[in-house]
Amino acid sequence: GGIRAAFDDVVEHCKKEETFFRYTSEQDLQKVNSYLARDYRLRRDKKKLERKVISNALSGGQKKSRLERFIRFIPAAADQFEQNIIQLVYGERVSIIDLTKEEVVIIENKQLADFQKTIFKLLYNQLPR
Repeated sequence: GGIRAAFDDVVEHCKKEETFFRYTSEQDLQKVNSYLARDYRLRRDKKKLERKVISNALSGGQKKSRLERFIRFIPAAADQFEQNIIQLVYGERVSIIDLTKEEVVIIENKQLADFQKTIFKLLYNQLPR
């Protein structure tokens, strides 16, 4: 459905070796993984796409260690991401995935994507490794 299409859209619209950005607050990583096309990771890795992730500790703690160097966590003292939302920023697009309602919005707008990339990078670089 729409969630699978959103992740496929990232691979389709990223140039080879490009970095995409993901804010994530998924509450059930296994369920999110079940939405992915079987060959999603293969296609993503074939294009050598890099991803940087900002997560809450709960969501990020479920991820395999191979991603750890790309994940930064919102500090425990701060308000946490608990909305069960994923936001992807890539190419000239911003994709917002509501995992609770299983709804996806993809916005193609270079200015908005660049704006979101700037905010992501600023926050990512401020967060502890």
